[in-house]
Amino acid sequence: MFNYFLHSIVLIFLGYSSIYPILFWITPLRKIEISFYRFNLGKCCIVGSLGALAHHFISPNIFTETVVWAWLLLLIAATAFYWNKDKVNNTIISLISIFGISSLLNILSYLINENLHLISYFGDILTISPFNG
Repeated sequence: MFNYFLHSIVLIFLGYSSIYPILFWITPLRKIEISFYRFNLGKCCIVGSLGALAHHFISPNIFTETVVWAWLLLLIAATAFYWNKDKVNNTIISLISIFGISSLLNILSYLINENLHLISYFGDILTISPFNG
């Protein structure tokens, strides 16, 4: 039971922290203060760290674990770089997020049965969608 709990934590936390920064494209850059980006990038780093730590305990593949930690370090580096800047480059953050999504899809390939891949991809997208209210 505990093992499946960690699988859920990995999917939810890594899915959230890798998909959420892409939604910065829909926020108006001129109307939002930089503290909005600081808070949300910091939150993604914390949630992603928890997901990467949970993944460490269940990972059967060293390559997948290395990719997850590399993505997390890139996210933390981008957060630290833009922390005191007046402007955030959404393209850089989105590229890091796409790298995180690819690592999440790699994790899904060995966590989920092949018949459930499409359903799990759809579920990951729905959990972060703006339609959640």
